[in-house]
Amino acid sequence: MPQPNLFIVGEPRSGTTALHGYLAQHPQAFMSRLKEPHYFCADLRRECDAYHGAATYFPFRTLTDYEGLFADAGDAAVVGESSVYHLVSTEAAANIAAYAPDARVVAMFREPVAYLHSLYTRLRGMGDEDASSLTAAIDLEPERRAGRKVPRDVRVPSMVFYDEAVRYAEHLGRFTARFPPAQIKVILFEDFRDDTDAAWAEVCDFLGLDACRLPAATEVNDSSWEIRSRRLNRLHRALVGRAARWETRPGLAATASRKLIRRGASWVERLNARPAPRRPLPEAEREALRARFRDRVEALGDALERDLLRRWGYPARSAGEH
Repeated sequence: MPQPNLFIVGEPRSGTTALHGYLAQHPQAFMSRLKEPHYFCADLRRECDAYHGAATYFPFRTLTDYEGLFADAGDAAVVGESSVYHLVSTEAAANIAAYAPDARVVAMFREPVAYLHSLYTRLRGMGDEDASSLTAAIDLEPERRAGRKVPRDVRVPSMVFYDEAVRYAEHLGRFTARFPPAQIKVILFEDFRDDTDAAWAEVCDFLGLDACRLPAATEVNDSSWEIRSRRLNRLHRALVGRAARWETRPGLAATASRKLIRRGASWVERLNARPAPRRPLPEAEREALRARFRDRVEALGDALERDLLRRWGYPARSAGEH
């Protein structure tokens, strides 16, 4: 059975869905139809199960089920998947390296404050977050780590550990400790957004794919919405998980079941979604957070040997500043 040799490991809200969609259209590549199986982040799976008291999420729990995602890969040169929480997982890098030591790894990073604002807005809209603002959510992190004030319906508590989420150099370091530099590609969301053609050419070269024109743009729903009902949201998530469990089962009955369940999940999702105004981050809050995470930007810049302060619009340090 074909096995993956490409892992897009995150971060979320940083272009991974678009890149996954582009690669899925390349004639020499196969990307799992179901994005984000998160099979290798066993620590997050245990955390999720302990919080919910049952195996609620993470439908791919056996290697056989996971590898079934790639059964149709044929003779594709690149066989890949994208799981955006593999970067924050403390175990995924080691697990992937043990499974596929020759694999290629792509990590995508975004300016920390823009990333966290986008992540917070998305999680709040999906029912995973209940804090009134991004800064309030960040300030709650010590309490949440102690098991208090965790949003009731969050899928995995550490999903709302925002300070942890932007320890970029540490997350990347778990992969650079396991894979040689030639097997790791780091892409900045802003580079990917501002010159997608150039970024696409770099990815094809990194993966050894024949150069080709940028495929048709993948549809990424970035509209702002929020759930109406937590009960309906739980039903939607249960249906999504059930459909995923049918993903790798062979036969027409499995295909029909998967399609029927997904149709029901889509209907519940549409019923439960309502438009929500996209609230910009207040400038004072933005600047305070940029000051707070400046060291993180420098640390990633040092790891990449690139001036990320300049790229992400942070002021340079003054002569006497340490």
